[in-house]
Amino acid sequence: GIFLACLTWSLGASLVQGEQRRFDANLKKMCGMTGSDSASVPGTSLPGQTKFTIFDYKYNLANQNWVQWSSEVTDFQPQPGCAFYQILVPTADTIRSTWLVETCVEVFR
Repeated sequence: GIFLACLTWSLGASLVQGEQRRFDANLKKMCGMTGSDSASVPGTSLPGQTKFTIFDYKYNLANQNWVQWSSEVTDFQPQPGCAFYQILVPTADTIRSTWLVETCVEVFR
């Protein structure tokens, strides 16, 4: 699981969504594994089958399983009086992007 997560985010992080689907399909083909669209997938399997790809999941090292980024989304209430341009609504995309940037910054410290 961790090897596939590292492979995905080191080689596939800069791909646009259409290319991510091709990367995902080729990865599954090379591994000889099918995926699962469950919210949580064991680390010995690949996440994503038809609706999702491996890019829609993060690898949870502590539990050794794949979990959907969307499971990290929390309810959002904007602060009263907050300027519109300062609002960042948590979505699966913003959480994934924040994780990727924070991981890169941490590695280069």
